[in-house]
Amino acid sequence: MKKVKFLIILFFIFGFYDILNAKKENVCIECHLETGEESLMKPVEEWRKSVHSENGISCHHCHGGDPNDEDIAMAPEAGFIGVPEYEEIPEFCGKCHIGVKENYLKSAHGKTLPDGPNCVTCHTAHNQKKAGVYLINKELCSQCHSYERAEKIKFALLSTEKTISSLSKRIDNLWTNGFDAEQMRKMLFATKNSFRRLTHIVEVDYILQRTGDIYSELGKVENEVKEKEEILKNRNIVGAFIVIFLLISALLFDKLRKELIKKT
Repeated sequence: MKKVKFLIILFFIFGFYDILNAKKENVCIECHLETGEESLMKPVEEWRKSVHSENGISCHHCHGGDPNDEDIAMAPEAGFIGVPEYEEIPEFCGKCHIGVKENYLKSAHGKTLPDGPNCVTCHTAHNQKKAGVYLINKELCSQCHSYERAEKIKFALLSTEKTISSLSKRIDNLWTNGFDAEQMRKMLFATKNSFRRLTHIVEVDYILQRTGDIYSELGKVENEVKEKEEILKNRNIVGAFIVIFLLISALLFDKLRKELIKKT
């Protein structure tokens, strides 16, 4: 009984500590929500639905500052850099998305800086969606220009996107069936990143040229996947034969047992 009481006390102590710690880790979020001001609450609400949130990327990863201490949360000495000016956004996002930034700056979009479209024009500031060809659409692109050029780019990318999606599902299936999928996932991730960067070049001919290289890399992943799928197929066939053998053996044994019972 004493042990049970001791465990209950420990549970409450650590539970209370976790609650306090969780609050400290979200100083930025708590402060924005407690203001009750829509302009400050909205970024949090949008961020919660974003791909950044899904991957554990929070306020301080982009804006700096200390998310654990409200006294220095917005202090320059804690690395707080706040909200960038419009023309600073490519460098701001490019801290993490280095390859994308490089391609963007070389593109027709990047050459229109400081006034032209940048990261938040397509991806928004806080409600970023998972990257994909679907982001190239008439509604979004037509905000600045006709959709014709963007549609050609989307068509050039669509087949590759489907191949990547298919390979990802096949790799997940292999992992579910007990295969080590780490190397295949790394290969696909690297190739997918190279592919996704192409969308920021905004040059149809260049994209078509590079898509050929991407397919070559995807071919290597495909070979790895096929090799393991063949092993899985053979394993399933052997497993099926074993099950059939056991069922037949069970039926024969049962029949033999019944005959022996009759004789006795």
